Amino acid sequence: MSALARKTDPATSHEAAASVPVQDLELKVLAALVLRGPSSSHDIAAYIGVPLVSVSPRMAPLEARGLVKRAGRTERRTLWDVTPKAMLAGL
Repeated sequence: MSALARKTDPATSHEAAASVPVQDLELKVLAALVLRGPSSSHDIAAYIGVPLVSVSPRMAPLEARGLVKRAGRTERRTLWDVTPKAMLAGL
């Protein structure tokens, strides 16, 4: 599955979307961050209704692909946010 772009988005958005392969769960994680803003893995898991152990392992690969970034910390949790690259991909 590829990231999505809207029909009304410019061609560059469609090109970016086609170049960023994401799995279903990764797409849900990215969508949650777009909708909620910076969030911990725990908060993302609760929001999309999956176990924490399903979300936490996805964050490092998403970060390595430049789709999410560390946005700070709470006492014991990393906060994540989407990057401009992910937003350009039409997420």
